[in-house]
Amino acid sequence: MAINFVQFMCRLILVYPAPVAVEEGDGPSLRETSMIAETQGGVAATFGCFSNGSCCVGHGGQGCVDLTCCENVCGVNDLCCLIGWTKECASLAVTLCGDTCAGSCPGDGACCESHTGGGCDDALCCGLVCNHTASCCEDGWSQTCADFANQICDVCDEPPVCLLEGDCCADHQPGVGCERENCCDIVCQLDSYCCNVGWDICCVRLALDNCPNICECETFGDFDVNGAVNLRDIAAFLACFTGAGNSPVAPGCECADYDADDDADLDDFVPFVALLAR
Repeated sequence: MAINFVQFMCRLILVYPAPVAVEEGDGPSLRETSMIAETQGGVAATFGCFSNGSCCVGHGGQGCVDLTCCENVCGVNDLCCLIGWTKECASLAVTLCGDTCAGSCPGDGACCESHTGGGCDDALCCGLVCNHTASCCEDGWSQTCADFANQICDVCDEPPVCLLEGDCCADHQPGVGCERENCCDIVCQLDSYCCNVGWDICCVRLALDNCPNICECETFGDFDVNGAVNLRDIAAFLACFTGAGNSPVAPGCECADYDADDDADLDDFVPFVALLAR
C-alpha cells in the first residue's frame, strides 16, 4: 500500500528521532562533543564511519557506508559522524565524493520501473527507497528497487478510473465517479475516495472548487432550463462558442462548458450535438 503523508511523517520521525535533552552531569553537551572532536581531529571523525546508510541520502545514523567518502565529509563536518548523517551531510557527500553519489536523489528514470542509473526522478520516493536500500542510489535502480517503490510510493499508484455516472454536483453514494469526465478526473486526482468508494459531499465540494462552470448549469446544454436540449439551445451555444484556449466563458455561458475547462470549444460541441440527436 502506498505511503500517505501521515505515514511518511511517522517514518521521518523514526529516521530522525527527536534529540534527547542532556541533563547536567549526564555527559558532554553537543557543543562540548564538537570541541572534543576538534581536539581529537581525524580520530573522532573516523569513529562514526561504520553506518550501513547511504552517503548520498540523509538517514540519521552516524557516518555512512563508504569509508573514504565518510572520512572526507566528517573531516569538514564532524557532527555527521558524531551525531547523525543529515541531508546536509549528504549534500557534502555529493560535493566531495566524486562518483560515489552520481546516482543520488533525485536521479534520472521513473521510480516505478528499473533502469541502469542510480536514484529516480521523484525526490521523496527516491529518498524513501534509498534510505531502505542504499544500493538503489549507489549502484543502480534495479527491479528490486522498483518493486519496493511500487509498494510504498504514492507516485507509483495507478490513477483512479472514473466511472462516468451520476451528477458531479450531487452526493450519489454508493456511486463512484461522475458523468463529466474532465471534472471527474480532476476530483479523483485530488481525492481517490471519490472514484474508489463513493461520490460524497466532499467530492461535490471539490468539484465546486476545481471544475469551472460544472455546477452553475443544472443540465449541460439546456440554456433555457426547459428540461430538454433541443433546437432552441443551438443559438445560445453558438453565441457562447469561443474556440480552444479562449477562456473564460462569458457569464451565462456555463451550459456550454461540458468538460469544465472554462472554454467552449469542439470538445464541448461534440457532446452537445450528441444530446441534440437523442
